[in-house]
Amino acid sequence: MTVIEPLVEVENLTHTYRHAARPALDTVSLAIQPGQIAALVGHNGAGKTTMIRIMTGVLRPTAGSVRLAGRALYQDRVQMAAAKRLTGVVADNPPLYGRLTAREFVRFSARIYGLADSPHLERRISDLLASVELDEDADRRIAGYSLGMRKKTAVCAALVHDPALLIMDEPFDGLDPLVRRSLKGALRAHAARGRAVLLSTHALELAQELCDRIIAIHRGRLIADGSVDDLRAMVGAVEDAPLEDVFFLLIDRQRSILGAAALVPGSETGVAS
Repeated sequence: MTVIEPLVEVENLTHTYRHAARPALDTVSLAIQPGQIAALVGHNGAGKTTMIRIMTGVLRPTAGSVRLAGRALYQDRVQMAAAKRLTGVVADNPPLYGRLTAREFVRFSARIYGLADSPHLERRISDLLASVELDEDADRRIAGYSLGMRKKTAVCAALVHDPALLIMDEPFDGLDPLVRRSLKGALRAHAARGRAVLLSTHALELAQELCDRIIAIHRGRLIADGSVDDLRAMVGAVEDAPLEDVFFLLIDRQRSILGAAALVPGSETGVAS
């Protein structure tokens, strides 16, 4: 039997900001397999942004480890550089150069990732732009783009080097249904090629529709990790319960666990299992 190694391995990830009363992340462990689209969900302040910053190499954790395709972030410069080359990132408000066209910006991003100019690269860029229905506007300056067109450009730039892991922060925020449809298609196609996608999002309905895995965190701790059906089973929800209802039941469950733990002298805060 072939054992498929996870693309992403997070072990006991912990981070405490200076002067903070509690950790922003508290011993979070998880793994993401090739071909999966996973959603990282939680309320504001739950730890999602801290998690994304650590996984993209921006913030060194207080403790714990992150490995991407076997390369350890924060271990040494060589492994850090290798891990970053295997990652594509789309920020909530991606920085783009307005004087460039989408085609020029994606080509610029390819050069940053070390891809040489070639006919193959130009075909790759054209295919990406077409996959998000941006091909007809690809040679217009980004300064005149709508929010949706800018987000599509950022996605193409993040995918141009075919990353093993694509990380996106609120990818569908403020986008119209047509843009959402094209972006969802691009993400599904990327995952279907054995890559992985991690979305940080508040859009629970979209997460339920698009994602294989839901990773829920609350007050810095992992409270659930699995399919929507797995999460429904955890809280005893009916089989067609929407993720939004399930999420609030998970929060209530975690609060009950924490409240019960607080009544026991010397007990540690609990994590939903």
